This record gives sequence, C-alpha cells and structure tokens, in this order.
Amino acid sequence: MDSSTTPNHPIDIELALGIYLNGFQSGIASTASALGKAGADISNELASQLATRILASVKADPAALETMRDQIRANLAGADTGPQVLKLYKWDNRPGQ
Repeated sequence: MDSSTTPNHPIDIELALGIYLNGFQSGIASTASALGKAGADISNELASQLATRILASVKADPAALETMRDQIRANLAGADTGPQVLKLYKWDNRPGQ
C-alpha cells in the first residue's frame, strides 16, 4: 500500500506515550540484565526492579514526560530525533550528586 492510499488516523498522544514508556522500561530491564550477564552483579529480578524504579521517576517528572511526548510527535512527523538524555529531577538533583 503506497502512502497515497494509507489511511491517516489521529493518534492519541497519551496512548503513544504509554507504548513508548513500555518499550523504555523493557529497554532498561534488558540492558541491566545484559550487564548482569557481562559480569555485573545484576539478576533478572534486580534488573526488573531497577527498570520499575526508573520508570516511576520518569512518570513523576512532568518535564521528562513532555520531552518524551515531543520526541513522539517529532517521530510521527517523520523526524529522526535520535537518542536523547533525559534529565530526571529526582535522580539528577539528589543530595550529594
């Protein structure tokens, strides 16, 4: 099907954000698990817990969520946003950091 016959439907940004966050959490867990297999002391259970904690921090940070929404919108418009570093207030501004 070429682009002239592909239906164009509006996308609910919150639904798209939920899908994005699901992949984000899976990516964190997978990366942490791979580090465990590379010699770090990280079990699959710990990798999952770490991903859950980071996702909770992201969901609690309105600026991080809006950055992700902007990235989704840009991707839907055809832009390649590439990787971005999210500054999470609760993680980046901890005492002693």
